[in-house]
Amino acid sequence: MKLYEYTINKLNKSFATKYISKKIIDKEFGEQICKMVYDSAIQDFIDYSEEFLMYQLKLEAEGKYKFDTQIDAYKDFNWKRYLNGLLFSHSFWINHYKIFQFFIDFCDSKKTGRIVDVPIGTGIYLSEFIKRNPKWVGEGYDISKEAVMFSQNLNTSIITQKDIFDIKERYDKIICSELLEHLENPETLLIKLSDMLEDDGEIFFVTAIWAAAQDHIYLFKNVDEVRDMLKPYFNIKKELILNVFSKGKAMNYACILKHKCL
Repeated sequence: MKLYEYTINKLNKSFATKYISKKIIDKEFGEQICKMVYDSAIQDFIDYSEEFLMYQLKLEAEGKYKFDTQIDAYKDFNWKRYLNGLLFSHSFWINHYKIFQFFIDFCDSKKTGRIVDVPIGTGIYLSEFIKRNPKWVGEGYDISKEAVMFSQNLNTSIITQKDIFDIKERYDKIICSELLEHLENPETLLIKLSDMLEDDGEIFFVTAIWAAAQDHIYLFKNVDEVRDMLKPYFNIKKELILNVFSKGKAMNYACILKHKCL
């Protein structure tokens, strides 16, 4: 049995992932992802999905995320499951797949320059950008040593363990996916990103709205709350807004940002 077909069969056995196969758009891309990981990673994605649903039920009942500090959120955090699950999600979860396709537009660049991916996470975004723009200089940073090691498997760019707030350089393009909701004071991130971005640069930016996870701290209740936080610092050039469920407030939000003055 081919690895892709085996993956679909295994996903169909869980209540959290059994409907995924009906929504997959790009089988070839799914096969590529399958080749990157092994059987244990498939189980990590299933566990990752089931954990998300449990945290989401708690959010719907209580109206708040489980943790409100990074210290509590990352206590006993399973980085292996998170990274394997996140990588799988870019093909096997329709929202992350659509966000990745939205990112492809961001990859279209006729000039050369410097790009940074922070936090690097799995490394799939930076890897894709450099593959499409080999003359660009890419860098990746993450506070997690596990993420740094994981992303190095997908990248030839320099990947280093570092906090975004310790970065001094400026970049022509920045990838910042799903960091805002992980911070106790998220507006400090926007100030830092503005400082890091060259005058005519762009940011690929992603965050979560009313979508629970162990490490989600700051709760955005709707899209306007995200926009209101972004607009003092950036112009929103383009947006992608995706519902997580057919009903409810949970959403994924992605956008392309430019400096406010431009």
